Amino acid sequence: MSSDFNGTVTVRGGGIIMKDSGQFTGVTSVTLNYGGLFLENQFSLSDVHNRINPAAAVTMRGSVYEIRGFSGGTSNSATNITQSIASLTVDAGANYLGNLAGQSGSSDMVIGTFSRTPGATVDFRGNNLGRYTANAQANDSGNQDSRIIINGGLPATALSVEPARRSPMGSSAAGRS
Repeated sequence: MSSDFNGTVTVRGGGIIMKDSGQFTGVTSVTLNYGGLFLENQFSLSDVHNRINPAAAVTMRGSVYEIRGFSGGTSNSATNITQSIASLTVDAGANYLGNLAGQSGSSDMVIGTFSRTPGATVDFRGNNLGRYTANAQANDSGNQDSRIIINGGLPATALSVEPARRSPMGSSAAGRS
């Protein structure tokens, strides 16, 4: 269900998990101050595109912003999730930007413009981050395709991308800036 709430959401040291039919369609900006925003479709009753208003600006300070994709069914019904935001500002601290496609599905995080304050870091993570297979085959966990699409902001030379590696927690890291 869409929320009647309009305005700014600020998370301070805690977290928000949006699932089932939860949406903030009237939100104009989200500020994450050492907290997290998790857009949960994986363990949700429904897959919802744009749980956050696509015109909203997101600012991160030592925080987590993550999309979790919906798992496909037992037939060839891959599920694709898209979340768009107008801008993302990485303002301070160590930040985590995650896009995790569900089994047999794909997940796109679309960012209008990206900016980073010097000294702030961001870790981009996702399933097969950057690979895209149209109509991924059902029940093939190898076809979990996640994309983080940045349409404007820092030039490519301002980002340093490292090869994928395993973290102590077992997740794959795709790159850092």
